[in-house]
Amino acid sequence: MNPKRIAIISILKPVDDIRSYEKFTKTLAQTGDYLIDLIGYPSQTVHEDADHIRFHSLSAFNPKSKERFKQRKVIWNKLKEIKPDLIICTTHELLATSIKAKFRLGCKIIYDIQENYFYNLWYQNNYSTLVKTGLAIAVRLKETVLCGYFDHFFLAEKSYARELLFTSKRSTILENKALNHLLVEEKSLHSRPTFVFTGTLTESNGILRCLKFMKQIKASAPNYRFRIAGHCPDKSIWNELESEQYSFIEKDISIDPIPYDKILEVIHSADFGFIAYRLNPSNQYCMPTKVFEYVAAKVSCIYESGAMWSQSLEKHRLGIKIDYDHFEIDDFLNTQTDYQINEDFDRSHVVWDTESTEMIKSVRRILIS
Repeated sequence: MNPKRIAIISILKPVDDIRSYEKFTKTLAQTGDYLIDLIGYPSQTVHEDADHIRFHSLSAFNPKSKERFKQRKVIWNKLKEIKPDLIICTTHELLATSIKAKFRLGCKIIYDIQENYFYNLWYQNNYSTLVKTGLAIAVRLKETVLCGYFDHFFLAEKSYARELLFTSKRSTILENKALNHLLVEEKSLHSRPTFVFTGTLTESNGILRCLKFMKQIKASAPNYRFRIAGHCPDKSIWNELESEQYSFIEKDISIDPIPYDKILEVIHSADFGFIAYRLNPSNQYCMPTKVFEYVAAKVSCIYESGAMWSQSLEKHRLGIKIDYDHFEIDDFLNTQTDYQINEDFDRSHVVWDTESTEMIKSVRRILIS
């Protein structure tokens, strides 16, 4: 029996995006029932096709250029060639393309919702008020109208079930939990305490306040090390980070997404990890991937109160709570020196295995419906 073909499609996310490749694709491929085609932005890592996995990288383009809009036709042509039985669409930019494939190619379609685009545009200050208002309304209107044609939805956050009413009862929550190999049995503090910031490097995600924090405590704790690893899409932030030339700061940053192996290496080297998002309705009810990753790797989180993740971290004693904008250096250093991570917490709940079974069930159900 020939395996069912599943296409996972994106425009800006790399072809080896962690959720699409490491979680979805590898989970589905292990069943032996599916051939998965990954279509997305070129990766910095070269991948060879493997059993049940095919990579289809788009040609490199400037995300802010007109080339971005031309990728829809490129992806449509690739879908016609592949003739998938199921498409997992990972961006609102490809909703119409997915629906077109449903009617032209006869496939099922799932929308994997990784962001509440309306909230992100409305509550974050990435655009002027006029522009962000127009974009937010346009995207939400598009999702509301077009999502009626989708067979199912994957939701990366529990909060999306109540925020995105158009998903109705056709959804499965698949949180962005840590990869299984991040789990560690034993962890001891390094002789030189290492603090890390990983993931997307933006002002709203807190990279600048963490940089300021480390520069302030460095005077009192000269032995501390700060490692930064991630994707920096904002050129002004990039320039600011590149201008910081301190011996205690180590940077692995790129305008494009960096290989995930580098992120993993940095996490495993860490004693403390920063969770420093500037809270607003677009993120305060979410559970960032890095929270799962740090907890799995026994990296103590440095976090603020007020968000959903802070409640969980405080309840299970998995980090140190601070106010990033108003803190006493000596108080923090005393707390950090005496801090002991909670070894008794069951970390099996923060890894992808808890989600993978539900994903497989959903895919099988959709394909036979």
